[in-house]
Amino acid sequence: MRFRPLDRVRVVATATRGPGDLLGAAHDLDNDAAWEALLGPEWLAALAERALDRDHPRTAWGVGRRGWCALPGRVAQADAVDLGVAAARAALEEAGLRPDDLDVIVFATSTPTRPTASDAHRVAKALGTRAASWDVRSGGAAGLLGWHQAGLAVDQGARAALLVAAEAISPWIDPEDVALALLYGDAAAAVVLAPGDGALRSLSAGHATVPGRAFTVPASLPPRPGERLVASRPDATYQQGLRAVWADARAALLDGLAGRAADALLPYAVTRQQVLELADGVPTRRVVDVLPEWGCVGAASPLVALDRWRRTGGSGLVASAAVGGGVSWAALTWEQG
Repeated sequence: MRFRPLDRVRVVATATRGPGDLLGAAHDLDNDAAWEALLGPEWLAALAERALDRDHPRTAWGVGRRGWCALPGRVAQADAVDLGVAAARAALEEAGLRPDDLDVIVFATSTPTRPTASDAHRVAKALGTRAASWDVRSGGAAGLLGWHQAGLAVDQGARAALLVAAEAISPWIDPEDVALALLYGDAAAAVVLAPGDGALRSLSAGHATVPGRAFTVPASLPPRPGERLVASRPDATYQQGLRAVWADARAALLDGLAGRAADALLPYAVTRQQVLELADGVPTRRVVDVLPEWGCVGAASPLVALDRWRRTGGSGLVASAAVGGGVSWAALTWEQG
């Protein structure tokens, strides 16, 4: 599905928050600190025993740091909503808006805090607003789809709309799967949209069925006896099928750019190699890669990149694509001064 453009919708503020902002520096871990948290004080010896490379997260995936709400062996001290509320408050402050100025809140996540209750409602309650609120759950594509929904609300007359994309995967990572644990991080990004000089130039979205074992939490809600809420590692069959879906998303992104060069590419970033494959052949002046600082943060990834882009003075045409959620994909272009 290709959606029509939205004119006169502006991104007026953005913000990013991680566990370190809420819980302290111990929850913001570089690679060495993460190894120690997972393997103990003798982590260097444990790495040698397991034939693991100390620099593997950076050399294999491009990850240098990540935030964890749940340190290994401990109960989570925050969740996706807590991160989202912190990011939302920061974005509203930058925008000079009060919560009562919001007409819509969209919350995008693949790590919800409740099986049924809306996390967007929890954000609205924490902010003290009666804004219409709903969730978007489409894996890594949820952030871009939520961006469109928030923009559509402004296009339909909302004074301001708040998009929050947040992930807290750390409580669901098996600490024995150290490679997977080092790849993923927790974070939230918030975007405030309002009428103004800006436009959604294009949004395409689709779905594909991919065989194999996905990166997912293969348990039902509520869990059945004996089930664990622990993420599984994707197999080779799934990874191969996923490349074909990324090719579709990339083709849609090129179609949306219509021959123009983007000022920035804001990818949904899982690994450095995946980011490079998306960027190959996409005309762009800069790729905003958030993996070194945040790791893979799911649906929040493109919006964390948007926040970084804006804070370095970026403006103009941005492009993004995301794939995930078994499997949904989206490709978006947005422009403003």
